[in-house]
Amino acid sequence: MSYAIGMVRKSQVFTASGTFTVPATVSEIDFVLVAGGGGGGGANLVQTGGGGGGGGEVVVGFGARVTPSSSLTITIGAGGTGGAAASNNATKGGDSSLAGLIYGGTATAYGGGPGANTSTAPTTSSNLIGGGGGGGQQSASTGGGGGGGGGGLRTAGMAPGLSNLNSMGNSGYTPTGTVAFAGATSTHNGGTGGSSSSTAGQGGDGAYGPLPGFGGGGGGGSGSTSIVASAHAQMVGHDGGGNGGKAASGSAATANSGGGGGGAGGAVGMTGGAGGSGICIIKWWE
Repeated sequence: MSYAIGMVRKSQVFTASGTFTVPATVSEIDFVLVAGGGGGGGANLVQTGGGGGGGGEVVVGFGARVTPSSSLTITIGAGGTGGAAASNNATKGGDSSLAGLIYGGTATAYGGGPGANTSTAPTTSSNLIGGGGGGGQQSASTGGGGGGGGGGLRTAGMAPGLSNLNSMGNSGYTPTGTVAFAGATSTHNGGTGGSSSSTAGQGGDGAYGPLPGFGGGGGGGSGSTSIVASAHAQMVGHDGGGNGGKAASGSAATANSGGGGGGAGGAVGMTGGAGGSGICIIKWWE
C-alpha cells in the first residue's frame, strides 16, 4: 500500500483470544504471533531434576493482505502445565493462530514441547515441529535435567519447521554416570539430561528465543538435594522461560512470552513450572 503524509502507525496487542476489526481504509497488516510454551518436567522420586519446557514458535508476517472492514479471529495458545512430582505429565503449549488473511487463510504458531522426568524420554511428535523440544532426562539417580529448546522463528507462508534460527537448550551437567535421555526431537531440540551415579548434576540452561522476550526455553532442574557448586548458574530460562529448581519446584514462565516452564529440582514432591501463554501483536498504517 502507499503511505501518505500524516498516516499514523497503529498497533493492537492480544494477550487473550479475540477479534480484530480491520479498519475500512486498511488492506495490509504486519503481525507477530507467539504460541504457548511447554510445561517443565516434574522431579522423580529418586530425586532427579526435571527438564525445562520448550519455547513456543514465533511466526511473523509482513504486508499480509486483509479485506477492509473484515474481522480476523485471533486464538492465543495457553502455556503447558508443569509436570507433577514423580510424573511425566507436563503438557505441550497451545497453538496460536490468526485467521481471515486473504492469502493463506490462517497463520499458525505451534506450541513448545513439554519437559520430561527420569521415568521416560521426553515427548517426540510431529506436533512439536514448530516449538522447542522438552528437556531430556537422565536414567541414573541424581543428574540434572536438560534445558528446553527455544521456539522457532518462521515467516508466515513458510512450511512449519522451516526456521532461520537454530536454538537448542543446553544439556544437563554430567559429572559421571551412564546413559542420559536426549531432548525431544523437534525443530529446536531440548538439551540432554545429565547422568550421574553419585554426584548431583546441574540443570541445563534454556535456549534463547527467536525474538527478544519471546519463545525462550525453560531451564532444567538440578539433580538431588546435594548440590554441586554454582548449580544456580546452570538452570536459567531465557526470554520468558522459567528457571529450573534447586531442590525446589521449577518456576513458571512469564505470561504472554511463549516461554517454557522451568524443570523441577531434584527433591521428592517438586513440580515443574507452567509454560507462558502466547501473544499476538498486529500493526498497521492508517
